[in-house]
Amino acid sequence: MMSRAQKSITTRFLDFAEPAGGTTAVTLTCSRCNKQVTGWTSAEGSAGFYYVNTGYFVKFRRGDEVAICDPCMWADSGYKQEFTPSQHYAQEKN
Repeated sequence: MMSRAQKSITTRFLDFAEPAGGTTAVTLTCSRCNKQVTGWTSAEGSAGFYYVNTGYFVKFRRGDEVAICDPCMWADSGYKQEFTPSQHYAQEKN
């Protein structure tokens, strides 16, 4: 389940007008939940979903998945383990 902060960040980003510089709004189907996902994609990456068929996020891929929505990726235990700061994050930074 996506936290309130994650939903807010995703929603605010997708509400903006299309950024300049080759960024494109896309709608695709999540390979895990089969829901329609609207996001942005560019040569630098994506927002609102993750391409998992190539690149860094391939390690979170299951089977022949191509794109995973934000909520499904945050539900993945491996992704959460890698990207969620520990409860002692403030002490670790110091």
